[in-house]
Amino acid sequence: MQVYSWGWVGAGYTFFTIGQSEGKPRQAGVGFAIKSTLVSKQGNIPPKGVSPRLMYMKLELCHGHTAVLLSAYAPTMDATDQDKEAFYNSLSDIIRSVPYKHRIILLGDFNARVSRDHSAWPRVSGHHSIGNEHSNGSLLLQFCAQHELTITNTLFQQANK
Repeated sequence: MQVYSWGWVGAGYTFFTIGQSEGKPRQAGVGFAIKSTLVSKQGNIPPKGVSPRLMYMKLELCHGHTAVLLSAYAPTMDATDQDKEAFYNSLSDIIRSVPYKHRIILLGDFNARVSRDHSAWPRVSGHHSIGNEHSNGSLLLQFCAQHELTITNTLFQQANK
């Protein structure tokens, strides 16, 4: 069973979350903390929790633009290949459902290390990746290439730790 928490307000923010029910291992859970003044920008469509690992919401921006925000928490290296495949299939379904003119902002923890080889993934990875690629990193790189997404934290210099 999944637990939803919709519209909890505190400190000027409204929180939307989805996770595991009480008593189950807390191995997944995602959400959004949105400035309460922006909640009206959602229109009549509340955030949608797809699973304890995926949630998305639509925000109406100025000048008629729309952004779709996705909150994701990918399975860890210990997860089964079936769990990883199911996660990326669900994420792909969401992205394919977003109209082309909308902006997509994908936020989350992908439990992935991507390679430092920018030349192998020039439109996906920047020059500042850290660490060595592993299987979850390969999945993320392939997914981003398929959906024409860029891993933005590889675009900026970071501490090598």
